[in-house]
Amino acid sequence: SNKHITAIYKAIPDLMFVFDREGVFIDCHAPSEDMLILPPEKFLGKNSKDLLPPSLAKKNKHYLDTVFSTGKPQTYSYSNELDGIISHFDARMVKLDEDRVLCIVRDITSQKIAEEALRESEENYRTIFELANDSIFIHDPDTGEVVDANRNAIESFGYKNLEELKIYGFLTESPYGEIEAMEWIRKCQSQGPQV
Repeated sequence: SNKHITAIYKAIPDLMFVFDREGVFIDCHAPSEDMLILPPEKFLGKNSKDLLPPSLAKKNKHYLDTVFSTGKPQTYSYSNELDGIISHFDARMVKLDEDRVLCIVRDITSQKIAEEALRESEENYRTIFELANDSIFIHDPDTGEVVDANRNAIESFGYKNLEELKIYGFLTESPYGEIEAMEWIRKCQSQGPQV
């Protein structure tokens, strides 16, 4: 029913645009008008190449043409700066009929920020891990296998790289044999850090 379709349409949090073959904005849906750079009356009926930044207009037209020529959905990502703030988006295009394409645009800025924060955190961890004066080993808790070790740990056993350490190991060296080392690894896993 129309009510059912309208309810689904309203529940979608993404921006939706309908383009014709030339890239003219035919229709749009925005959960909130403040998600739009311009109000609909300023862009509906106008060509996207006249409104979008040149690189985005070119990309949009390329994927629009591809949808019409292949009939297959297309996706692309882009960034846009407005008032000094960079936002990131994923666009998905699907052919509605012979003359129209639906483009669904999702704001992925939060996801990009989280990915960048994770990347920075991993870089910070790696720097601290590698520069630590102590030998640091990371073990598989089930097998005791060395998964990673810092440079100090590798060199303290006379090896050149992690691969050598993994091949030749160190668990037979004092202060622990393999059984005792595995007991410490399991204790660490269940109780937290051990000193």
